[in-house]
Amino acid sequence: MNEEIEKFVGKYSRKMWISMISRLGLNLNIWEILRYKNIPIYASRTNCGDSDWIIHTDKCLSCGSDLKLLSNQESFYVKLLCKCGVSATTSWTKERLRCLISDHNQIQRLLDEIVDRKTAKFPGREIFWTNQGYSVEDAKRKVSEWQKQQSDKSSITKGSRNHSVRCVEYYLKRGYTEEEARERIKKIQTTNGLDWYVERYGEDLGKILFEDRIDRWINSYYSRDDINSINLSKGRTRQQHIDKNGLEWYNEFQIVSKTKMTQTKIGRGLIIDPCLKSDKIIYYEKTSFFTNYSIRNYYDLINPQYEKIAHRQFHVDHVFSRKDGFVRQIRPEIIGCPLNLRIIWWADNLSKGGRSDFTFEQLMKNYEKSKIEYGYPY
Repeated sequence: MNEEIEKFVGKYSRKMWISMISRLGLNLNIWEILRYKNIPIYASRTNCGDSDWIIHTDKCLSCGSDLKLLSNQESFYVKLLCKCGVSATTSWTKERLRCLISDHNQIQRLLDEIVDRKTAKFPGREIFWTNQGYSVEDAKRKVSEWQKQQSDKSSITKGSRNHSVRCVEYYLKRGYTEEEARERIKKIQTTNGLDWYVERYGEDLGKILFEDRIDRWINSYYSRDDINSINLSKGRTRQQHIDKNGLEWYNEFQIVSKTKMTQTKIGRGLIIDPCLKSDKIIYYEKTSFFTNYSIRNYYDLINPQYEKIAHRQFHVDHVFSRKDGFVRQIRPEIIGCPLNLRIIWWADNLSKGGRSDFTFEQLMKNYEKSKIEYGYPY
């Protein structure tokens, strides 16, 4: 075989290898030729010649399907034949790179280089100023100054200071007093919001909730300058609701609100009517409650590498499966304990199905450890 390869590569130039194997019907594999001659293969045509984009696989790392090999003059690059990582653009994403590169650090480095290359001429990026000789601190200051200039120019951005009709400065610049400005803002809010609250919660409860919203909006807006702080302060806590309207009112509000939300979701087909749910669905929902609690409160324990959890990336897996938990009638809080959860690659999770990788004894041991060592409260 080696003699055949040497004879072939000595007769034809690199850019003709793929076409000549196909035309002549030769019993040669272009992948074997490239490996034998130690010729690099690149992830795309535009990155040929860049050592950071060299790949070492002839199959998609996500689904295992074969890659198509193409040539660009003297270089070789691949094309995905499968649908893994497909998006509406030609931009490189983590999903696409995971099909060709297994090193997560290399993927992130390549994406950072792409972003820097694309935005090097954008004044809103520090790299724009550092390329002109500014220090990092001076570059940060220049970016901040540029962003402020852009914000001041904007006249249509929703919520922009001095331009929005929901901003007191908008009316002060037009000769109104501060009190008149507040009244006009309140009138805009009333026109846009009261009918919605009345329709959703009824006339009496809707008016109370709407007035409460207006009070919070006006007070929070005119007591702070930072828009982000204002947005974070608009909601009331449970105790604040109780202090303002009383515990009885709050309990009634919760019942009405949750009932309407449930009815809306049932009407839109988003959830199943509770009376139609099977025992298995109810068990899975209870398990999901404890699983979500563990993810929120023990995230570092479950995902120490901080992998991205998404549909075609990493999944949260129950080591002792929910299916086996339902069959054996194990309490949902045990299945959802943090030491029964792990992060695995999505394809591995799908292939695992309902299989348990823990025995019942291991599950109970980890459940007790979760309670004793990590303070799991259930």
